[in-house]
Formats: sequence, structure tokens, C-alpha cells
Amino acid sequence: MPRRALAVLLAPFLALTLSAGPVEDAEALYKSGKADDAVALLEKIAADNPKDTEALLALFGIRADQKKWPEMTEALLRASDRGLAWGAKDPEARRINETLGLANWYANDAQRIEIFGRLAKELPKSPWRVGWLCVCFAAHVRLGHGAEADAIEKELQGMTLDAAQTFRVGRAYVECDRTPDRAVAMIEAALDRRSAEPLPQDAIERETALTEMAVWRSYLAFAYAAAGKRGAGNRFRDAEPADVEEFEEATAASGLGEARGNRVAAGDFDGDGWDDLSFNGTVFRNNRGVFERLPAEKLPEARGTGSLWADADGDGDLDLWVFDRKPAVRLFLNDGGTFAEAKDTGMEGELESIPEGAGLADANGDGIPDLYLAVYEGGDLGGGRVDRYFESKGGLKWEDALEARGMGEEKKEPLAGRGVNWGDFDNDGDMDCYVSNYRLQRNYLWRNDGKGHFTNAARELGVEGVGTKTEENTWYGHTIGSVWADLDNDMDLDLFCANLAHPRFIAFSNKSQVLMNQGASRGWTFCDVAPWCGLPFEETMSDPSAADFDNDGDLDLYVTGVYRERPSWLLRNDGAAHFEAATWRAGVMTFNGWGHAWLDADNDGDLDLVVCEGGKAKLLLNGLEAGVSWLQVAPRPKAGRTAIGARVAVFLGDSRQVREIAAGRGTTSQDSMRAQFGFGKRGGTATVVVTWPGGKTQRVEGVGLNRLLAVEQE
Repeated sequence: MPRRALAVLLAPFLALTLSAGPVEDAEALYKSGKADDAVALLEKIAADNPKDTEALLALFGIRADQKKWPEMTEALLRASDRGLAWGAKDPEARRINETLGLANWYANDAQRIEIFGRLAKELPKSPWRVGWLCVCFAAHVRLGHGAEADAIEKELQGMTLDAAQTFRVGRAYVECDRTPDRAVAMIEAALDRRSAEPLPQDAIERETALTEMAVWRSYLAFAYAAAGKRGAGNRFRDAEPADVEEFEEATAASGLGEARGNRVAAGDFDGDGWDDLSFNGTVFRNNRGVFERLPAEKLPEARGTGSLWADADGDGDLDLWVFDRKPAVRLFLNDGGTFAEAKDTGMEGELESIPEGAGLADANGDGIPDLYLAVYEGGDLGGGRVDRYFESKGGLKWEDALEARGMGEEKKEPLAGRGVNWGDFDNDGDMDCYVSNYRLQRNYLWRNDGKGHFTNAARELGVEGVGTKTEENTWYGHTIGSVWADLDNDMDLDLFCANLAHPRFIAFSNKSQVLMNQGASRGWTFCDVAPWCGLPFEETMSDPSAADFDNDGDLDLYVTGVYRERPSWLLRNDGAAHFEAATWRAGVMTFNGWGHAWLDADNDGDLDLVVCEGGKAKLLLNGLEAGVSWLQVAPRPKAGRTAIGARVAVFLGDSRQVREIAAGRGTTSQDSMRAQFGFGKRGGTATVVVTWPGGKTQRVEGVGLNRLLAVEQE
């Protein structure tokens, strides 16, 4: 939990617990930067009023914000000595416990033992004591304090625990990687007990309870994986459909064992028909299914926060774009498989913060990719930094045209950008841009007028998020990555938004959304069907993609979950945008995932998956059976033009499918620029229609299946 989150949490806590008067004056002093004066005033108030708890709670909040853990703990204990309520359902106590949770986030293991060990010792009747002991237990294990950890474990085993406390103990085993079988048993027991209890009647309390149970299941998934329990008896696998082909883990055998990064981009830079990979700018060439790192004499050091492939100079091969805070963009031009850095492009300047999202598209119709960079927050978490829109001016020159092209509201009120996704959602032949913003902020949909000028249509079309108004602000979601995809095969682009959503804030924090495009007849508005389409709740959904992994003719979803114990999800589509989990059966369960890419790494006609799991590459080869029909289409534009934004439609009998070639989705991930189509057991020949950027169409009849079709622009 970032630092400003602590201040955000403490502000309403103080407002609810402090009365007008001297305590409020102390809070004002603290906000003005006079911390010592504020502390002195609160100490005086507490000394003058022996039964007062308000001044001590204010002092507790200030010391927590300052990360002065002993002083924070002392203030809380003094308030407790004066009769502070500690009932599990007491609102004041819950707010205190949430603040302690944030302190747990910031403290190191030794400090955690100091804070929570003292609380557990001096407040033996607190309903939160089991949780405090669990924090100390995990910290002792990580620090190698065997005797201390054993003593706490023995005490916990002798307690009578409710469902929440049972989970908390199981979670502690997970967090310190100790006894995974016991973690499994305890979390399973906690889930069974909680599932047997009636849900709260209050809608918000019920939603909080349901989402909390989903978090418990995430920890159970991690415990299953740690215990090697991936087959029968794994309750997630047992609930998934049995007819899912399994992927094979092939990282080491493929040469990617040393690949590192948190974002990955797929693209065939050398034109040999095998997709290569870039991990944050470090390139691995695909040599017929075996990857080799490109040496320094072929590519200068090019490490950044992310990278994408796109032809920048119109010579027909893919160049490498690398993004960072300074310089914002490094462009490496491809000359026969050797890269040289372009200078004076106009994109080298310094950003105010790191670019979390990047996406390329020809927005102004000149044949050259333009670039949108979603810039994240600075040190004041929640305070966004200005995005950039680099528009091509020809001759390998770009300039920042954010304001000139109608996106000035981002400069007036910068939001915390995380993801960039270009797509022609309204089928008018130009590229529109969806920007995912974090920190409970609204998202943008920059709608293109066909001439490269934009207006924000997110609110009117229903894709900025669902706002919850308070006296201070309107809160939306923590959107990380998003992806455009035709999820129901009606030939327009729908939108999936991956939102991080904490259960304790679920009353005003958007969950992930499946936004279905209602088409021209309804003004290209979107409807969120997430509550009805089978989408599971996962607290930390991050980077989403859409790919037909089983070649059955519809786009499935894959979503990574960030944080160490949080799982990814492979969601199989039934063709009508109803989803069921297939993660364990397919063998693609990962944890602490971020960027990922779909590509046919071994050129066998099905899509394989590369995931950045905990900063390391993981290659999963698709084991789809040979009897399933498929077609791959590679649009090849004219010299000086780009394939990005090309719309590929394929018709075969009653099957109609559409894909759009993209350079950037999710949060700076990139899938293969070959469009993949599956047809199940269907046979025959297909009709392929390519709509090139700019609107011209090209039709190819009688296309045989199970092949790669290259379509040269006429």
C-alpha cells in the first residue's frame, strides 16, 4: 500500500473521531508542517484530560503517518488503557486496525515484531490478537528466529479460532513459506466454515464478505501450488471443465530461463516467420522455437520500463521502441536485424514520472505510428503526472501534441495513468485511444474525429468507470490494464478493464468490468456485464488479454494478478461472452504476474503464452490437439505505411470473426501481430477481408485452413 494511502485512510479516521476544538487545532498544525507543535499540543490535551482518548487517537494517527512505530504503538496502548472500545465490529476499532494494517505494510520484519508483539502482549483480550500473533510468527520465520516462531505456532494451535482467524493463521503459513500442507488445510477449513454461515443482509457488508472470501481463495490457490497440489483434490481444478488441453512449461528448454522483465512484447523483427520477444527492451530472437538473447553488437543496451515493436521508418521491418522516465522514448531502428538508436526524434525528453502504459497507432493517417504514453503518479501517491501524446511529423520526428489534439484536460488535471489501448471501437476507420487510470480515478476514451483530433467520450459512452460521490471527490476504480476485443463475435470491439479492488473499500471501488459494445444502433455505448458473465472476483487483476487459446472461434480472456500470492486467470469463452475458469486444467496458473503476450512460439498453429511472473519469463506451450482448424493472417502494408490498426475479418460458413492488429495493450504488453483465428472442427475454405488503416478494404477468397496467410497491401 503506497504512502499516500495511509494519509488518505487517516483523514476520514481523524475526522470521525476528533471533536472540534484543541484536537482539531493540533491536526491543523500537523497538516501545515508543524509536527512537533501538533504532538506537543496533543500530549498536553491528553495529560490535562485523564479519560480522554481522542487526543491519543489523533497522536496514534500522526505517529503512523510519520512511520514512528514505537510512538504510534505507545499512543494506542495509552488510549486503550483509558477504555477505548475494541469490539470486532466497533467502527472505531476497525479503523484503527486498518491503520495498523498499513503500518504492517511499511514496517520491516523486526519492526513488525516490535509493534505487533507488544500489542499482543499488552492487549491479550483484543479480537485482533490472533492477527497480530500471525504477523509476528511470519516475521520470525523470515528472520530465521526458529524458537520464537515455534512458540507462537504452538500458542496459535492451542486456540479456538473462528473462520476469519483460521484463515489468518493459514495465510501466515503462506506468507512465510512454511508448511504449505498445513496452510492448505487451514484455509480450506476457513472457507468451508465461512461458506456455511449466512451472508449479511446489508448489501455492502454482503459484498465485502463475498470479496473477502475471494481473497481467501487466492491464498488457497497459492498454497495449493506451494504444496504441489495441482491435480485431483485441488478444488479449483476439480470445478473446471475437463475438456481443456494442457499447456507445457518450456521456459528453460526454449532458452528463456535467463529472461527478466515485467513486460513483454512479441514481434517478428527479422522477418523469418518466427515471433521474437522483447522484455523491457532486452530482445530474444526466436530461432525456430529456441530463443537466443540478441548480443550487444546487434542491439545497444536498451533497458526501460517497457517496450513495443512497430515500424517507425516505413521500411517494412519492425523497430524497437523503449520507454522510461528519462529519456521518455528511445527508438532503435532495425537494419537487417541490427539496431541503431535514432537521435533527435523529439521524444527524448524527461517525463515527470514513469510511463506505465504505452500504445502505438497511426492516429492522424500519415502511415507512421503515433505514441500515447500514460504517465503514472509521482511521490505524492494519487497525484498524477501529465501524459504524453507524440504525433508523427514525418522524417523520424515527433512532437508532443497532447493539448493541440484535444487532450488538454489531462494536462489541467493529470491522472495516474497505467495502460493504453488503441482500437477502432466505433468502426469508422480511425483509431481511438482508451487510457486506464489508477487511484480510483476515471478512465479516458479519446475518440478520434478521423483527422487526429480527440474528445473524451468515456462518460457519455459508459466506459470511464462507475463513480461514487463523496463530499470530497468522486471515486471510480484502480484500473491497471485494459484490452479491446470482440468478445461476442458481433464484429465490433468490446472492452475489458482489469481493476484492482480491495474488499474493505469495495463500496466505492470498481471491480473489473466486461464492457460490451452496443453498436451503432445504440450510439456505440457500452454495458458492463461483469456481474452476469461468469467473471470471477480477483482483488489484484492487472494485465488482461484476449486470445482464442483453444481455436474454437471465440476470444478467451487471460488476466494476471499482481502481488506474490495472487493468481492469474484463464477464462474460456462460450462464444457469447460467458466465461468459465480453465486455469488449472490448462496448466497456466501463475502468481505475481504482470505483463504477458500471446504468440505462436513454435509455429504449430495454436497460441502459446509468455508471462512475466515475479519479474521472470515463463513460457507455456499450448498442447492443443491436431484436429482443430485454424488460420493465421499477417497483413503486410505498403512501404511507408503501418499494419497497426488493420482490421482482419474472416468468414467461414456460419463463423465470422474479427481481429485488430495492435501495438500495445494492457499495461505495455504486445501480442503477436499475426491475427489468429480458430474454427474448431470446421473445414472448407474461408474468406478474408483486411481493412487497412485509412479505410480501404482488400478481399481474399478461397483461403485454405491450417496455414499462415500473408496479405500484401494492394
